[in-house]
Amino acid sequence: MASKKLIASAAFVLFLVGWQLANGQPVPGANWDETAMSGKDVKLNQAKEAYAKQVAEVDQSVSQMIEEALRQARNKAHEVKEERLKNARTELLNAYETAIKRATTSGDLDYASRLTIEKESIIGKGIKASDVKLDLIQNDGLYKCVLGIYGRYARDTRYPIVNLSVPNRDLWSKSIQSKLRGRIDFHEINYLGDAKLIILEDGIYTLEIPGRGTGVELNGKTLNSGDVELRQGVYKVRITTGTHGQPYLPDSFVRFFFKKTKKQVELVNSGADIKKFLSRMIDGQKVVEVSGYQPEAVDLETNTQATKLEPTDPLATRRR
Repeated sequence: MASKKLIASAAFVLFLVGWQLANGQPVPGANWDETAMSGKDVKLNQAKEAYAKQVAEVDQSVSQMIEEALRQARNKAHEVKEERLKNARTELLNAYETAIKRATTSGDLDYASRLTIEKESIIGKGIKASDVKLDLIQNDGLYKCVLGIYGRYARDTRYPIVNLSVPNRDLWSKSIQSKLRGRIDFHEINYLGDAKLIILEDGIYTLEIPGRGTGVELNGKTLNSGDVELRQGVYKVRITTGTHGQPYLPDSFVRFFFKKTKKQVELVNSGADIKKFLSRMIDGQKVVEVSGYQPEAVDLETNTQATKLEPTDPLATRRR
């Protein structure tokens, strides 16, 4: 009887285990070793994950350090480059300054103006001129005048007729016409004049010219009537009159003013330039000055008329 009970119990246990296995149920005690190993794997996996995370953090930190070092190195190299270029640029501009001042004090304004244009192209400052200090500018040999010449420029013709006066609605006066009648063709006659504008103080300057018919270029750049910002330095001024539509010569005038003080800034040329201009030949003829204007010395400190040359002065214009 007992054996039957034992057999029945064993059969029931086998049935139960079989049912659990068939239905995916855990069998008590069957996976003890597996569970223990799974616990060990979890810790190992956690350690692996921690290691991978640390490696990634180290890699990221090192990459950031490298990027920062490269950034600082690039910035430092850029600063060194800029400093060296700045020093080299300063040396070049100082050399230009010295040459401009030397040319200005010696009265060679054409050369000073050309150097100013070259310097402007280096610094990229439009028509801003060189910084010429007042105490280094000498007014000896600078005269209020424009080196003007008449012609028919549409036909590339220049007459041996010049005018030293600054245009002030007097380029084609009755006196000038009477002197030239029968000597040149009055048809389509116009005028071209050159001078220098010496600016002593940075600021806004006002150009006044007629609404039509008179053109002004400053260092090769065309200006309209109105305000223009200028810096200290020497500027080359070119004045032209047109003929298209009507004669503009009689009404031509050109005036520069310092806007802050309303003071007129005179157009000037050096004594050497005036002598050279009056000694030139055109078509085999020596030029004749027709205005009778006597160039007047200019005081650069005030940039105003100072003294009028005496008729015996070799620069004084002889009346024709």
